[in-house]
Amino acid sequence: MNFASIIILLFVTVVFIFPIYWVFQLAIKPPQLNLIEPPAFIFTPTLDHYIYTFVNPGKNLVNLASSLIISLSATIVAFIFSFPASYAFSRFNFRYRNSLMFWFLSLLLTPPIVFTIPYYILMSNLGLRGTYLGLVIVYQTFAIPLTIWLLKSFIDAIPIEVEEAALIDGADWRTILLRIILPICAPGAAVSMAFTFVFCWNNLIFPNILAEGSVRTLSLATFEYFTVTGATWNYIATCSFINILPPLIIFLLLRKYIVRGLTFGAVKG
Repeated sequence: MNFASIIILLFVTVVFIFPIYWVFQLAIKPPQLNLIEPPAFIFTPTLDHYIYTFVNPGKNLVNLASSLIISLSATIVAFIFSFPASYAFSRFNFRYRNSLMFWFLSLLLTPPIVFTIPYYILMSNLGLRGTYLGLVIVYQTFAIPLTIWLLKSFIDAIPIEVEEAALIDGADWRTILLRIILPICAPGAAVSMAFTFVFCWNNLIFPNILAEGSVRTLSLATFEYFTVTGATWNYIATCSFINILPPLIIFLLLRKYIVRGLTFGAVKG
C-alpha cells in the first residue's frame, strides 16, 4: 500500500469517525461551551448529563430498557419464523415462490410511513397500542422479510448432499433443520440477527405512533429534549451516544461470525 492510499484511508476514517467523536465530546462537555467560537476541544469533562438522563432522575433508563426489550424480542421472533421459511424458499419449488420472495422484498423497500395509519387503527382496536407486544408484532413487517432474504442466501450455499446423507441415516426434517442446517449456517444466522436487531433498534416511525409511557424507545425519547424554548444539546448527545452503543457492542461481539457470514458460500469447491 503506497503513501497516497494510506492518506486517503486516513481521511475517509476521520470523516466517518468525526461525527461520533463530536457527539461523544458534546455529551461530556459543560453546557456553557456548546456554542462558543471557535469550538472548544480541550475542556474538563463532566458526567452530569449521563447522571441526569440515566441515573438521577434517570427518566431515560426505562426508555433504554424498552428499546432493548423490543428490539431483542422482535429479532428473536423474526428468526423463529424466518429460519424454517428460509429453508423452504431455498430447498423447495412451490407455486408463487418467486412472487412471495418479491413480496417480502417489496416490504423492505416500502417506506414505513405507509403502514402508520393502518397499524395505528389495528393496534388501537386490538388494545395493543402502547404495549411491547404491539411493537414487536409491527416490527415483523420488515424484520421477517429481512431475515428471510439474508438466511436464504446462506442456506443456498449449503450442499443439499449433506441433507440427503442425513435422510439416508434416518434423520427427520426437524433433526436436519436444528442439528445440521442451523449449526452449519450459524455465521449466517449471526449476521441476519445482527442486522435485524439494528433495523429494529433504529426504527423511529412505529414507536412514534404506537409507543406510550414506559414503552417509549430511547430514540423516540431523545426528541423530548427538543423544546419550544430550544434544544438541550448535551442531553440529546448523551442519549444519542448511548443509542449507538448496543449495535456497536453486538457487532464487536459477533465480529468473527459476521466476517465468516459475509463470506459464507462465496467460494465453492
